[in-house]
Amino acid sequence: VVFNFFKKVAIFQTLGQKTDKEKMSILGIPYFALSEYRTAAANYQVKGVAQAIQYLSEADLKAKGIKESTGKDSELIIEQVLKLLSAGRK
Repeated sequence: VVFNFFKKVAIFQTLGQKTDKEKMSILGIPYFALSEYRTAAANYQVKGVAQAIQYLSEADLKAKGIKESTGKDSELIIEQVLKLLSAGRK
């Protein structure tokens, strides 16, 4: 869910001057969710969104045991939340 949110924020940042209707269609979201993506796109730099996606991918690999993890799942979650909150904020 969080990964898909940041993926859609990254797409939203590339849409430029498209109308709200076009943005909703491209992202596959309802009108009421558009403001959330607009806010996130304004609060995160493009580089920050890319970092967030990278952090989420890394956490996924650790949770699946593919990449070495240094702690418990609860520690992994806390670490990822802190990384996401600090990733490229404007």
